[in-house]
Amino acid sequence: IDGISLKDRGRVREKSFSIGKTSVQFVLGDIAQARFCQAVIVPHFPHKASIRSVAGTFIRSDYQNDIDDFAKEMENNNQPLGYGTVHPRKRTYGKELTNLGTPDYFFHAITVVQENNSQFNAVRMATEQAGLAAVGLSDDEHEINKIVLPALGTGVQGHLKGYQSARAIYAGINDFTNRVSPKNAEKVSFHIYIKDDAMHAPIMDEFLAVMKDVSYLNVPKEGEIGKKQINTDKILDHIRTENALTEAYNLSKAYQSDYARYDL
Repeated sequence: IDGISLKDRGRVREKSFSIGKTSVQFVLGDIAQARFCQAVIVPHFPHKASIRSVAGTFIRSDYQNDIDDFAKEMENNNQPLGYGTVHPRKRTYGKELTNLGTPDYFFHAITVVQENNSQFNAVRMATEQAGLAAVGLSDDEHEINKIVLPALGTGVQGHLKGYQSARAIYAGINDFTNRVSPKNAEKVSFHIYIKDDAMHAPIMDEFLAVMKDVSYLNVPKEGEIGKKQINTDKILDHIRTENALTEAYNLSKAYQSDYARYDL
């Protein structure tokens, strides 16, 4: 690992280092508030788009139409999309937030899988493919330098523990940086966002630990089998919470729309 740096504001909130020529940072915070990113990875099922978790966060951040467009595209697709594939779509909706910036692209990634022996590889492949997509979509006038992503595979329907997600993501970045030229590897950076709450704090610790042991540099291509047990009750609770949050957001938007009709 090269160039480890730390910003400690009472606790570890941001950590940056590099894998080869590629910069990596992970941050405790809301992924929808990532500053000045050109692309964000949104995880989905092979057969249908996700509208919860990370996708739900963006739906509640004025990007619902972008997520809906990809959902309709998947509905019209006769075949499931391949594990680990990335499907870049240029953002066409959403407010321009001058102080935060908005993503130019959503990198829809097929990483939410049913088999625990497939998710590690899906996350690893999608991370590498996102880097390659950023290089391929960049040109002289516009470059994709900053890719934002969550701790893939650790959600309520994920099979990966925090340290496995870290190993898969870091291995994918290592695959990317070894596949492209040093110049292109240096242009792209990955920013991993982990929610800043008690439930996700251990994941941050695991990402830190994996960063230090560098075992991800030698992970075989067949990857690992996910070790997290899926909790059905937790999934149902998460769905209820997501539904409540989305309903509250929609009611708020409707209220703002009605309020705007009055000239006060």
